[in-house]
Amino acid sequence: MSSSKAKESKSKTSSHDGHNKSSFSSPIVRGGVGVVIVLIGLVFMLRDNSDSTETPAEVIQAQELLSLAADEQELPVRLQQLQQADKLCREALSANPELQSAKLLLYATLSLKTAKSGEVSATERTELQQLPQTLSAVDQTVPDLFAAGNALLEADQINSFTLIIQELRSRENVKQQLLLLDAKFYWRNGEGSKATNNCQALIKLNNKNVKAWKLLANIYQEQHQVFPLIEVYKQLVTLSGNSSSYYRSRLVSELVNLGETDQAREHFNLLVEQDASSTQTNPMIEVNLLRLEGKNAEALVKVNSILQADPENLDAYMGRAQISIVQEDFKTALADLTILLRNNPYNDIAHYEIAKVYNSQGKTDLSEMHNREQNLIKSSLIKIPFLEQHLNDNPNDVEKLTELAQRYQAVGRLDEAQALQQYLSQPK
Repeated sequence: MSSSKAKESKSKTSSHDGHNKSSFSSPIVRGGVGVVIVLIGLVFMLRDNSDSTETPAEVIQAQELLSLAADEQELPVRLQQLQQADKLCREALSANPELQSAKLLLYATLSLKTAKSGEVSATERTELQQLPQTLSAVDQTVPDLFAAGNALLEADQINSFTLIIQELRSRENVKQQLLLLDAKFYWRNGEGSKATNNCQALIKLNNKNVKAWKLLANIYQEQHQVFPLIEVYKQLVTLSGNSSSYYRSRLVSELVNLGETDQAREHFNLLVEQDASSTQTNPMIEVNLLRLEGKNAEALVKVNSILQADPENLDAYMGRAQISIVQEDFKTALADLTILLRNNPYNDIAHYEIAKVYNSQGKTDLSEMHNREQNLIKSSLIKIPFLEQHLNDNPNDVEKLTELAQRYQAVGRLDEAQALQQYLSQPK
């Protein structure tokens, strides 16, 4: 997330109904792929019978896939979901070339694919230009609007997202959908408190709304609010079905970080029973748990095995460094931590651990230098979301803008720091 001045694509000019209203009279240019999406004609009008017609099975499946793709973090999985949604939309349009729901979903699918992969064919580029002009004064169902709005927000197509939000506000029985879409918009704009309030309001209406819990987890993770994050993960373990093993593994990791040995072991054993392959996907979970339990020799055997199979596993280098420090093998620890800091000089944990190594070796100056660096990075990671939220409401607060630029610099968000510094240097 970034401040309104650092990233104009997520600034107050990119707001929806209830803030500044957007217009489709101007084109949006997607950087890097040369796609100009002319939005004139993409207008949604209220219909009393908008949800009365039967929706084709292909469209329902496309809605589900598009919703999954909008929330998916792994790019290969996301692109596969978008490809399947694209195929289903085209099958529906082949049967009925004027099927407006399929056109809207295809437009949202292509927009998200373009935004996240940067790959678009000449045919798709043409479709992105033409599709909006065919979506004028057309009935759309609430599921169509919700799936498309979710994807268009993720694709940073804020004008299109705004029109969908405005249309949804004219429908009945859509409070939960609006709360979630608004929450996602607030979160992307750096307004974590508003996003949290919306999620909590939605959970009060429906405490089994997995999307609200997932978004709340993302917010707490970004804000480094560990205790509420653990409680959210526990809810998601119960509610998220096929994804529950992922959230249980996240839960174990957070419990290990907190030093909650018994709870971490309990959930790790349940994770192995539930899905043994999940520990293979992230083998460092068990290494870190063994280390917490004081079983360093066993943990070292496992982490060396991981590095032999995957010499670029940075988490394994961290794990081995931490074990080596306990075993007073400072040479190995220093070598592994140096690898980590060369890869990412803004790794606060690596700075913390290497400070311990230098302190053990009596190199006080080096230890203090890395401790200062670690404290600056960690405090900046915590402070940035709150500065961004403050600046969304107070965009001309020069003191906070200056601090945010410094905080971005401290954590390696150099492009955003430079953008803010350039803004601040402009004559007012």
